[in-house]
Amino acid sequence: MSSQTRSSQGLNARGRGRQSTGRVFALTLTEQDEDTLSVEGMILVYSTWVRVLFDTGATYSFISASCANALGLKKERVENLLLIESLMGTNSRVDRICKWCVITLVDRALNVDLRNLDMTRYDVILGMDWLTMYRALIDCHRRRIIFCLPDGFEVCFVGGKCVSLPFSQSNPCY
Repeated sequence: MSSQTRSSQGLNARGRGRQSTGRVFALTLTEQDEDTLSVEGMILVYSTWVRVLFDTGATYSFISASCANALGLKKERVENLLLIESLMGTNSRVDRICKWCVITLVDRALNVDLRNLDMTRYDVILGMDWLTMYRALIDCHRRRIIFCLPDGFEVCFVGGKCVSLPFSQSNPCY
């Protein structure tokens, strides 16, 4: 079972800006082994393989601080602080973002804004902001995700990797 985390909205610690509302689900190794419904695997971020979790329970997309550092990504301070409070009572402040990061799926470069979060299980969590942008269709039974890219090209993430799908002239991208 996963531990849901949530955020609250209000003034940030310095009294400027607002805190954004968002969620992310965190898994421990033991919990992940029991969770057979997660879709995870490896993707390319700036031509480097990283471990990814596709998380419909996460409002935003995240990158681990260690992965962002290893990739040498530029981190910007966000105006709207994201405060994540776990059910265990711990808080995480998300005040940095790596904008317009490049993820490659089957030779297609896709952009994503990744918020920096201290996490160890995954390098990247792709949340609803990104899944919605690329019109993700999640097939729970087959544990796969089909993405409709802006050019009408369909990509399927299954078995921890991406494959291109045959183009359907009658019904491109569902």
